[in-house]
Amino acid sequence: MKARFWKVAIVLGLVTVLCTGAPAALTHAASEDSHAESADERGVGSRIADAVKKVWKKIEEGFTKAADKLEKKRVGEKIDRKLNKAAKKTAEGFEKAGKKIEQKLGD
Repeated sequence: MKARFWKVAIVLGLVTVLCTGAPAALTHAASEDSHAESADERGVGSRIADAVKKVWKKIEEGFTKAADKLEKKRVGEKIDRKLNKAAKKTAEGFEKAGKKIEQKLGD
């Protein structure tokens, strides 16, 4: 469950950052010259839209592969364990410091 959360969080975060305003531009450019039959007859906007779609597909594939690797290596679980360990160590440190303060104030 935790690994899936990290996968979704990473993909959604990166996609949100990268595609701000891109869908509207793609839709407009694709509809501009979508009726042309050959590559020579298509307009620049249509060719750009096709190139952007190809790039976007590669980006999505890359994110999917990266998320799968993160899930496979259980990165989220490892981070969770390290944070828990750090929190325990910090709590132990504060507890020791509290005891020393009490001893010094009590004397």
